[in-house]
Formats: sequence, structure tokens, C-alpha cells
Amino acid sequence: MKVIDLLNKMANNEEVPEKIKVDNIIYIYESWEHFYYTDNEAREDLLIRGKDYSTNDFLNWNVELIEDYTIDIDSIEEIKWRESEKEHLGYGVLVANDKINELVQAVKQLNKEIKSIKEK
Repeated sequence: MKVIDLLNKMANNEEVPEKIKVDNIIYIYESWEHFYYTDNEAREDLLIRGKDYSTNDFLNWNVELIEDYTIDIDSIEEIKWRESEKEHLGYGVLVANDKINELVQAVKQLNKEIKSIKEK
């Protein structure tokens, strides 16, 4: 499928894939606002990326459908701040950071336990 085919499906209110890969970047469909955004912090819109290319090239990019989207849990790292950076952060940010790091540890621990159970 090409980007133009995907846009035609969207324009015709047809069903579109939830997750796609375009130009080696993964995008997730936002059904409420009807657009594809990157799965990273930037949350870039697929159409915004098209402005850097000729219209013809952009519309003819291949769209790879992603059936199973999984996150490599082991690659998730805790958030670490230097002491000099902490001085400029608010209390709420530091507390949230600690909670996020606890969640990262908990998810990794659960992942290990699941792997252990599957091996038995």
C-alpha cells in the first residue's frame, strides 16, 4: 500500500490499520482526530513529515502494515537526572520521575517473571 492509498481510505471513511511503518518510522492511528502520529515523544503527524519531500515522492512512499506492535521492555531505561539538572526541576516533576522509574522497575520485574513461567 502507498501513502496515497492510505489517505484515500481515510477520506472515504474506510477502515485503516492501527499501526503502520513509513520510511522506517512507526506511526499509530489516532481514531478520534483521524491522523497518524509517531510512537515517540515528538508525536509527529505523518502528513507533517511529507512537507519535506515532493508531493509525488511522499504520496508514493510504501506503507508497511504492522500487525503486532510490541515494546522491547528490556530496552526501557529509567530516567536519570544530573544533580545540576534537578535544581531546575519542580517538586512535582521529581516525584513523577520517581514514580515512572518505579513503574519501569515493576514492568521489568513482571516481564522476568512471565519469561520464567513460560520457560517451565
